[in-house]
Amino acid sequence: GIVRTIASFPRLNRFIMNGRIYDRKGIFISFVVKKSLSAEASDSVVKLEFTGHESIYEIRDKIDEAIKENSKVTNTNGTDTIARLFTITPNFLIKFLVGTLKFLDKHGMLGKKLIKLIPFHTSCFITNLKSIKGPSIHHHLYDFGTTGIFFAMGKEGLQPVVRDGKIVVGKIMPVDIVTDERFCDGFYFVNALKSLKKLYEDPSLLCGTLDELPSDIVVINSHKLKKEEKKRAKAEAKQKKKEAKA
Repeated sequence: GIVRTIASFPRLNRFIMNGRIYDRKGIFISFVVKKSLSAEASDSVVKLEFTGHESIYEIRDKIDEAIKENSKVTNTNGTDTIARLFTITPNFLIKFLVGTLKFLDKHGMLGKKLIKLIPFHTSCFITNLKSIKGPSIHHHLYDFGTTGIFFAMGKEGLQPVVRDGKIVVGKIMPVDIVTDERFCDGFYFVNALKSLKKLYEDPSLLCGTLDELPSDIVVINSHKLKKEEKKRAKAEAKQKKKEAKA
């Protein structure tokens, strides 16, 4: 549902970095996989990439495969390797290492390979607390990376709901969504969430693939815009000088 919504509302896939707005190439979803349901068990953070064209079945298969692979105690991924690096780093160096990463991230110098491994460079981070019978939480957005949406699902419960004008008992799954409100307006967000709710109420809408993806027609990179404006102003000034000389 989230993948389809981001594909249909591409402005949700923007992110803010160093005071500028960018559009993200590809739809990325990050989530944590627990090796086993025990307090001592380790966990892995998985980041999956989608095109937005996928059907619900293709997404399900990709998620199931990732969970199966990362649930194995002996298996580790690139994200696990980075996390282990921090655990073996002496305490007096951790602050310097984190500061360096944040500086490189802010100025676009991390490198594609490292960004691909870091789960906080993602369209959406999901925590499925329902799977461990926990309530939904209002999770903060990370101050590192480019996560613009945090999606938390909680344990379902029975609550009174209105259906066909009557109050009946309904099963409700609470969902908390935290977003970065800077990259698109509230009207756009609300319409996107209405679309997501519609998909959850009728999952059959996700059975087919999405053939055409709407584009984010608004020019995102304000830095490029400023460069183009300066270039244009320079060209106009040069032209005026030529005309003045003539």
